[in-house]
Amino acid sequence: MGRLTSMSLRRWVLRSDTVLLAVLLVTISVPSAVSAATTILYVDRTNTSCSNSGPATQAVPLCTIGAGATRARAGTTVEVLNGTYNERVVPSASGTPGVPIVFDAADRSVTVTGAANGFYLSSRHDITISNFTIAGTTGAGIYLSSCSRIVVSRNTVTTSGQPSSGSTAQGISVHSTTASTFIGNTAARNSDSGIYLVSSSTGNVIQGNTTYANARGYTRAAAGIDVRSSGNTVVGNLSYQNEDSGVQIYNAGSGDTVVGNLVWGNGDHGIDNLSSSGTVITSNTVYANTTSGINVEGNSSGATIMNNVSVDNALTNTFGQKGNIRVDANSASGTTMDYDLVFLSTTGGVQFSWAGVKYQSVAALNAATGGEGRGIQNDPKFVSSTGHDLHLVAGSPGIDSANSSAPAETSTDFEGRARIDDPATTNTGAGPRAFDDRGAYEFQPATSDAAPAASLTVTPNSGTAPLAVTADASASTDIDATPISTYAF
Repeated sequence: MGRLTSMSLRRWVLRSDTVLLAVLLVTISVPSAVSAATTILYVDRTNTSCSNSGPATQAVPLCTIGAGATRARAGTTVEVLNGTYNERVVPSASGTPGVPIVFDAADRSVTVTGAANGFYLSSRHDITISNFTIAGTTGAGIYLSSCSRIVVSRNTVTTSGQPSSGSTAQGISVHSTTASTFIGNTAARNSDSGIYLVSSSTGNVIQGNTTYANARGYTRAAAGIDVRSSGNTVVGNLSYQNEDSGVQIYNAGSGDTVVGNLVWGNGDHGIDNLSSSGTVITSNTVYANTTSGINVEGNSSGATIMNNVSVDNALTNTFGQKGNIRVDANSASGTTMDYDLVFLSTTGGVQFSWAGVKYQSVAALNAATGGEGRGIQNDPKFVSSTGHDLHLVAGSPGIDSANSSAPAETSTDFEGRARIDDPATTNTGAGPRAFDDRGAYEFQPATSDAAPAASLTVTPNSGTAPLAVTADASASTDIDATPISTYAF
């Protein structure tokens, strides 16, 4: 009997009222010469027949994830089916390029807890960790050191460490690790930063994660995403109500990219760039953070700030770091700002702070510095700022007014929707698409009946053929005038 080894999500069917928006076909690939060597080791501590010395089948699974980690080699999937596992998972081998070792939970009710870390990888490569809940560890929930080509996806990492001096821990802590991807994870309520990269970790992508309510408690220090190495990309993340900044590029060196993120309500800056040169900050939506919304300081020369929407930041801050966008005197050299949309809904705030001088308008900044020649100062018209729904509505000045040639500008928005030309808005943008919108969201005209943002989970996603699977697209969204009405697979 062959084994189910891969799933190709080719196309979808989602119907919006009576209009066909996209097509979905789920194609299951079974045995081939390449996949025949794939091994699935099942883990289920709730199964009374489980045995760490047994065959690791569904009928007689392993009792611990660690037993699977000891056996796993390139091409092995350790499939964890049920339960809470009080252990630290330390893989004893690596995968190979294109043939990883995969640790996969049937769903996020599978919890790893109670040890120093949930997963600990040192000098490993080509390993994937997906769909676990990792909670209540004394150290970082997931800890990587000197690794490469690691994929950490769709995990929930929470309550790592303790909020007291000497006992704090990040949710996902990454050291000297390269060419790895952190995608679709939730890192929340940890006692230090949600996702943390340090020590020459480069070439990594942090994408589509949600980080919130991370806090040390006794001092303001825990950021949502904290990057302290060069050459990394932070794209399409939601980071809110963290103790310190939402996204922080801190003493990183040079060449990090922060693009298309949604950042609001954090205890320091929305996006903070400290002593890190050449950072690209493009198409982010930054709202109601305690200090300056986008902040570039401490010898961070050569930054690029474009296509962002920055609103109502630093309204109550009394420490001098005012401004929807702030660039200090040590960072102004080589730094450029343009095509940003700023707004203050009340008095007491500052639109821009440039080299120590505060400016209350785009026009004043431009006259003094030449910056923001295509900047806009106007209400962005969010769906609900109080409800933190920061989508743009019809008539927003952010619509069809961005520069699609901005460094790192993406062809899709925060929700994966393609850039679209609003027929009711005159294009005032620049670049090959003069209709890109400013900020993280692309406005979807009601008349366009744009495709929904598709989200599909399949449970289980591996097993022995024939295998019954459940496909669930209920997390898909469609915010135009014709919402999703039917699903077909």
